[in-house]
Amino acid sequence: MRVLLINPPLREQYPPSTFPYGLGYVGKYLKKAGHQVEFLDIDSHRYTREKALEELKKCDCDVIGTGGLVTVYRYLKWLVPNLRKIHPKAKIIVGGSLPTSAPHETLKGLDIDFIVLGEGEITGPELVGYLEKQKNQKKHLKLDELKRIKGIGFKHNGKVIITEPRELIQNIDEVGSPDWELIDADRIIRKYANGVVGILTERGCPFNCNFCYHQFGYKSRRRSADNFVKEMKLIHDKYGIKHFSFGDNLTFLNTNDVLKFMRALKKYELQHITYDISMRASLINEELVKLLKKSRCKGLNFGFESGSQKVLNLMNKRTTIEQMDNAILTLEKYKMPYCGTFMIGYPGETKEDVGKTIEFCKRHGILAKPFFTTPYPGTPLFYQIKHKIKDMDKFLQALGDARDLSINISKFSTKELLRQRRRVTQETEKAYLKKHKVLGFLFSPLALLNIEVGFAVATFLTTPFPAFMKNSLKIAFNYLKGKPVVPLSDKGYNKSVE
Repeated sequence: MRVLLINPPLREQYPPSTFPYGLGYVGKYLKKAGHQVEFLDIDSHRYTREKALEELKKCDCDVIGTGGLVTVYRYLKWLVPNLRKIHPKAKIIVGGSLPTSAPHETLKGLDIDFIVLGEGEITGPELVGYLEKQKNQKKHLKLDELKRIKGIGFKHNGKVIITEPRELIQNIDEVGSPDWELIDADRIIRKYANGVVGILTERGCPFNCNFCYHQFGYKSRRRSADNFVKEMKLIHDKYGIKHFSFGDNLTFLNTNDVLKFMRALKKYELQHITYDISMRASLINEELVKLLKKSRCKGLNFGFESGSQKVLNLMNKRTTIEQMDNAILTLEKYKMPYCGTFMIGYPGETKEDVGKTIEFCKRHGILAKPFFTTPYPGTPLFYQIKHKIKDMDKFLQALGDARDLSINISKFSTKELLRQRRRVTQETEKAYLKKHKVLGFLFSPLALLNIEVGFAVATFLTTPFPAFMKNSLKIAFNYLKGKPVVPLSDKGYNKSVE
C-alpha cells in the first residue's frame, strides 16, 4: 500500500524543536511490512495552509496517517476535509495522544476512517495490511474482522466502536530507533533545534500527577543504556551532534542507571558529548549529582509546579517543598545548572498559595512565568472538571499552548487569574534582577517591547553567545513582522472557551 504520513503542526505559531518520533517509529514498521511510505512534514517546513494543499496534491496514496498530541486537533479540523477532497478514495487514520486520550471525540469531530490507540508500531501495519487485503480482493470492510484488530477505533452506522486494547510492547529495546532516513531530521536539527537532538529512552511513567497524561501507561518500560547510546552514536556520526536532550519523564532513576549510561558512553566513544535531562526533586542526592556532573550532564529540568505543599498534594505530585529545597541546594553546591516549570490556577489554589510559590522562587533566585493549569483529556484532572466543559469540540480546538488560558478551572475569576500570573512573573523577576543589576540595566530597554528583562538576562547568562545572537535576531525579525514574543496585554493570553 502507498501510505502518506503527515506531520501536522502542533502549534501553527511556533516552529518545531523536536523530531516527530511517533511518525518516525510507525513509518519504520510500515516499511518493514513492505508498504511504500511517503512523508509530508508540514510542521518543519512551516507550510502555509495554501502551500500544504499544493504539496498534498503531489502525493499519491491509498492510506493517509496523521495525528500527534491533542493540540493538533484544531489543525486537523481544517486538514481532514481537504484530505477528503484531494484524496477521496484514501483511508484516513489518526494516531498518537489525541485519539488515545479522546477516542470518541476524535471520531465524532473528524471525518476519518480509523484511530489507532496507544503504541502504533504493531497496530498501524496490521490495520494497513488489512486494508490492503480488502482492496486487493475488492471486498467491503467486515465489522467482525475489524473488531479483531486490537487497539483501533472506528464508526459503524454512526456508532463509535473501540476494539480490545493492544498489549504494550514490553521490551522496547526491540523497537529501537525511529526511521531517521524517512524524515528530514537534518532540517529540524539545523533550522529549529540549534543542533540539539532529543532522545527517548522510556515509555510510561510510574508517577501519577493528576495533570499529566500517560499515553503509554503508568509502568515505566525502559530501553537499556547500550540500546539508546547506540542510537546517540548513529546520530552523532551522521549529523555531528554533540549535545542531546532526553525527552523522557525520567531518564535516570538512580545512580546505577547513570553508571550504566557512562559505561555505554565509553563503549561507543561518546564521553565527550553533553546532555540534559528531566528529573524529580525527590530523587536528587549528592551521589547522583556528582555522577551526573562527571558524565557531562549540563542541566536538569524539573516540574516544580508550585511552592505550596497544599497545592502539590492536590496535584498528587508526591514531592515535598523540603525535597525541592534540598534538591536545589545540592545542585547549587556542585554548580549543576537547573530550571523548573510552574503552573497557576489549579483547583483549590488561593492567593496565599500563589504567594508561597513566589517565596519559593525568591528563595532560590528562580524566574517564574507559570503555565495555566490545563485539564488535558485523559488526565485525572480532566475527569475531575469535565462537567465544566460545555462544548467539547470547541474545548479541544482551544487547546494549544499552556501559556494560553483555554479554560479557567480555578477559584479565581479569569481577570484575577491573569493578575496572579502577572504577579508571579513580576515579583520573581524583580528579585532576580537585584542579583544582576548591571545586566538588568543594559537589557532594560527590552521592557518597551514587552519582553521580560529577567528572562533576557537569564538567557544571556545560560546560552552560548552565537545561539543567543541568533535567537535575538529571530525575535527582532518577528517583532518587525508584527509577531511579538508574548501578547502585549493579558487579553492575549485569554483564549478561554467558557
